[in-house]
Amino acid sequence: MASADGKPLFLSAPQNEALVALSEMIVPGSTKAQVSRFIDLLLSVDTPANQKKLLASISAMDGESQKRFGHPFAALTGDQQNELLTTASKKDAHRSEGKDKGLEAQDSEGKHAGDTQATLNDHFENLKGWISGAYYSSEIGMTELGWTGEYAFENYPSCQHAEEHH
Repeated sequence: MASADGKPLFLSAPQNEALVALSEMIVPGSTKAQVSRFIDLLLSVDTPANQKKLLASISAMDGESQKRFGHPFAALTGDQQNELLTTASKKDAHRSEGKDKGLEAQDSEGKHAGDTQATLNDHFENLKGWISGAYYSSEIGMTELGWTGEYAFENYPSCQHAEEHH
């Protein structure tokens, strides 16, 4: 899933380091499942819009990490990474952390009227979607979900119906 020299196909080395660290914190075991390599491969053939959006999310997390701790996300301690991701997981992460937006009206999702910039939470959710999707598409992730290597289950234990209803 990597180029012949082992370097990422799409991501820069610092972006890849950040993605590896973010992946492992969001879904433990992601490094072993090669989540960052799979995402890099997908990005290498994805649309420019999707590429830009994921790069913006990685950059936002690294930027917030630099702002708070003076280091990129991959260089933080586990506790610092956890603190940053806990903050980012909250819908009002930027506003509660001092983004100066005043007391403007908010819509039902908590975004300010006229605010088109993604929040830290938006970036977190984007990364979480990519990372969890890649992890649970891997053999390790599918096994964790109950996949046994068979192409199909004969039946699903929680779904027992009369034969004609399968």
